[in-house]
Amino acid sequence: SGLCEFLAKDMDEEVRYILAAGIHQSATLLVPRGNYDRLFGAVCALLEDDNPHVRMNALENFHELLSAFVRDGSDPASIRRLAPVFMNLSALSEGNWRIQKRLAEQLDKCAEIIPADALIENVLPLLFRLTEQGPPLVRHASMHATARALRNIPSIPDRNLAISQFWEKAREGPFWMRLALLAGGAAALPIFSGSPFA
Repeated sequence: SGLCEFLAKDMDEEVRYILAAGIHQSATLLVPRGNYDRLFGAVCALLEDDNPHVRMNALENFHELLSAFVRDGSDPASIRRLAPVFMNLSALSEGNWRIQKRLAEQLDKCAEIIPADALIENVLPLLFRLTEQGPPLVRHASMHATARALRNIPSIPDRNLAISQFWEKAREGPFWMRLALLAGGAAALPIFSGSPFA
C-alpha cells in the first residue's frame, strides 16, 4: 500500500500511467488484508491526476476498484470510506469526451454499490451535467447510467423525487436533452417495473 501511494505521486507520468492500469488488481489483493488507507490515498491521487491518460487508466476498472473496497466488509456502510471519490466526480469528469463516456459507463456498473445519498447528491447531478453538455455518445452513456442510478435509490419517495426533478429539468432543456430522454427511457424499460417506468 505504501509503495502504491509512493508511485502514485511519482513525477514521471509513465509510472503513474502504469500504476493506474493495475491499481484495481492491487486493491483486490491488498484491501482484504486491511491497512488500506494508504492504498486508498493512491487511488484518489490517480483518479485526480493532472494527466488525462492516467485518469483514463484508473477509470478503466473503476467498478472493480470500488468493489474491492466494499468486498472486505459485510457492513454495507463500508463504501462510506469512498465518499471523497464521489465528492470529486466533477473533477474526474473534466477533460475529453472519452473520459466522460468511460466515467458514465463505470457509474452505470457501480450503481448497485454506491450509497443512496451519494447517488442523489453527487452521481445524478454529474450525470445530468454530462447529458446536458456532452457530445451524443456521452449523453447516451449518461442516460443509461442515470436510469440505473435512479433504480438503485432504495427509498421509493426519494426515488420518485429524484425522477421528477430530473424529468422536469431535462424536459425543459434544449432538444438534445429531450432526445436524450428517449435513450433514458430505452435504458429504463428493462430495469423498472411498469408503474415507475410510466
